[in-house]
Amino acid sequence: MFPRAPGERGPLTRPALLLAAVALATGCGSAAPEAGSSRPVGQPADRIVLPFDDYRLTAGDVAVIQAAEGELMRQCMERAGHSWTRPPARTAAGAAGDPGAASGGNDRRYGVADESTARRHGYHVPDDPREARDLKAQRSWLAALGPAEERTLLGEGGCADEAAARLSAGGAVPGAEWFTAYDFASVDASAAAPPVRSAVSRWRTCMSERGFDYDTPLAAIEDRSWNLDAKRVTSREISVAVADVGCKRESDLVAVRAAAETGIQRDLIAREPGRFRELKRDLERYRHNADKALNGG
Repeated sequence: MFPRAPGERGPLTRPALLLAAVALATGCGSAAPEAGSSRPVGQPADRIVLPFDDYRLTAGDVAVIQAAEGELMRQCMERAGHSWTRPPARTAAGAAGDPGAASGGNDRRYGVADESTARRHGYHVPDDPREARDLKAQRSWLAALGPAEERTLLGEGGCADEAAARLSAGGAVPGAEWFTAYDFASVDASAAAPPVRSAVSRWRTCMSERGFDYDTPLAAIEDRSWNLDAKRVTSREISVAVADVGCKRESDLVAVRAAAETGIQRDLIAREPGRFRELKRDLERYRHNADKALNGG
């Protein structure tokens, strides 16, 4: 069974801004969560590069697509006789960029692994103030639309749908369900690899020596003593998270896990090369369509 997908706090009801759909389709997680967790878990993206990263849109791609989407909607709205104010740019989706998904890469794939983050936030995913600012700006922008403008933009077959169709012309799709399933499956399978199990055993011993009794890093994250959906971070959660990071380092767990998952992903790609080639072609078509829209095509 595949783990639950990470929850999205995406903008608004029906996403006129295709960026939300793009982020979901590219896996907003390349940071797929470990089995049983509703939250992504991980190591900084500049230290984990996986084969599947070649089959995702980057943050740079998303910026171009967002600009193209705005241009296509502008053209459509003006043809319909409406004035047009460009929607606010969305900045919270991982400006760090390449390689990796729109969400910023593999930065929380195997559990918290940055000590400064653990000391400040424990296992909580840090809030990005840009995300709240973006959401507020997008809501204000939509609220400023008149009823007729809103229908033209968001109605069935409206300008948002037209922009989506133009960007996906030629069969281009920024992501695929099977790819997302493989992404979750590969992170799960890596946990069962013998070298990873040995590293987890070393991690467990290390944690025990520091006074904490957890079988796996996931068990530490899912300790019911902390509520990851609440803002409050307890001192014990921080202590456990800091110990977790230190023991990951001592056991070399993140590097071992990344090596195991690299092999798993390469095997999956080799098993179905045609399918992965087509996915890469879809991404290239999507990028091409965005470039074409921005250059008057």
